[in-house]
Amino acid sequence: TIMVKSIASNTNQATTPPSHSVTLKMDQTTFTSEDVSRSIIVNSGAHLESSRVLFANNTAGASIIEAEMGASVEVSRTEFSGNDVTNEGGSMVVLDGESEMERTEDNCAVDDNGNGSGGGGTEGG
Repeated sequence: TIMVKSIASNTNQATTPPSHSVTLKMDQTTFTSEDVSRSIIVNSGAHLESSRVLFANNTAGASIIEAEMGASVEVSRTEFSGNDVTNEGGSMVVLDGESEMERTEDNCAVDDNGNGSGGGGTEGG
C-alpha cells in the first residue's frame, strides 16, 4: 500500500482540512498482483495525479485508489484490469465526502472476463 498524507499546519486537524502541501504524480507505473486489506493507494488530504497507470490483477479490501480527508484526485489514461475489491460497497476509486475527483478522462475498467468500459471515466464510490 502506498499512503500519501498531507498534514495541515494547524494543530487542530480535526476541523482544519489539509492544504494539499503534497502532490504525488504517477506516470507510466504498473501495480500488479498486490493483495492488501484496504487499498492499493490511500490518499489522505494530498493531491494525486495518475496518468498512464495500469492496475492489474490486484486484490484490495476497500478500493484500488482511496481518497480521504479532503484529498483531490486526477486520473487519466489509467487502466483497471482484472482487479478484485472484496468489501461490500467497495469500488475501483472511492472518495469520502470531503474529497473530490478533479479530472477523469480516457480511462478503462476491464473485468476478469475482458469486458471493459472505456472513454469517460473510472468507477466511483
